[in-house]
Amino acid sequence: MAAKTAKTWKQLKEQLKEKRTGKKNRGVNSILEKGEVVVQRLAAEVTGKAQKYNKIGPREFVSFPFEELTLTNIKLACKSHFSSICDDITSEVCDVLVGVQGPS
Repeated sequence: MAAKTAKTWKQLKEQLKEKRTGKKNRGVNSILEKGEVVVQRLAAEVTGKAQKYNKIGPREFVSFPFEELTLTNIKLACKSHFSSICDDITSEVCDVLVGVQGPS
């Protein structure tokens, strides 16, 4: 019985290790494979007591035609996506904030 329990614990540890290490580079690879990045537009000014940026609309899928994941390429993809969608963009400023849920 002790051998069976030890084997079960060993299998569990291996599964947890695989789960941890399997997601390590998931972000970079998934963006390049899918050819898109999920972006959340934010307000230009911080508000409230916590000084947070307000979200504008839902998160959007922005096509990412580049072969290398860099900040410059992310900015170019966002500028081309939002300039084709919105005519009311007053400035060409595009900053990238990277958080737990991806770039904003």
